[in-house]
Amino acid sequence: MHEVITTFLFPLLYLIIATLIGGEIVRRLYSPKVKVKLRESNYKRNKEGFLIALDIVNIGSTMATQCISYLIIDNQTEIQKKDLLFEHEACEDEYLPTYSDENNDYSVPRKQWITPDKYVIPKRLVLCWNHAGDPYQLDINPGMTVSLNICRMRYHNDSWYIIFPTEKGWRSVRLRMWFKKLKGKIFICPSNTYPLIANFEIVYDQIKNEPVFHVGKIISRFKRKKTLLKY
Repeated sequence: MHEVITTFLFPLLYLIIATLIGGEIVRRLYSPKVKVKLRESNYKRNKEGFLIALDIVNIGSTMATQCISYLIIDNQTEIQKKDLLFEHEACEDEYLPTYSDENNDYSVPRKQWITPDKYVIPKRLVLCWNHAGDPYQLDINPGMTVSLNICRMRYHNDSWYIIFPTEKGWRSVRLRMWFKKLKGKIFICPSNTYPLIANFEIVYDQIKNEPVFHVGKIISRFKRKKTLLKY
């Protein structure tokens, strides 16, 4: 019996362990590594507002494929109907992309998916990439940095409001809401590696006298599964 264990079981156990360790080493060496950093909030700024975007960079050695991103608002139960704007309450000029090469006559202001009379709790908001056509899905090559549209801030009638895009870009908007403090998580999900999850908050800066966007701690790989199951 001892000879059987020594001859067959131990080598098999070593082979399994080596395979697992080797697979993890290969994954770490050759899988995409997606990182996030905040682009300065004066990106595409004008006196009436500004775009908030994140720079997403692949520092790995392989392409991060079919990257889709969305955000979840943790304090979404605090958003009431009265916090949302109707389309007619928005500015005519919100400085959104025109997509002139598509020959489409987009409404002004842009059509809005969630309004006070069509109210649903906006828990999960799919975003779009600041790339040609503002797609919702994008491949990120090694060493490539791309920008992710989060929202646009617009100043109107002595107040700020927030405009969130859709997976169709800015051709229509998901919702417009008067500014209020928001906190939640951003999910960046390639098809060929683990998702990146980062905490965020939108707060009012009394010194700058405008809303600001903060990216918090990146959630570790070991806690990502628990976070994904939670949402």
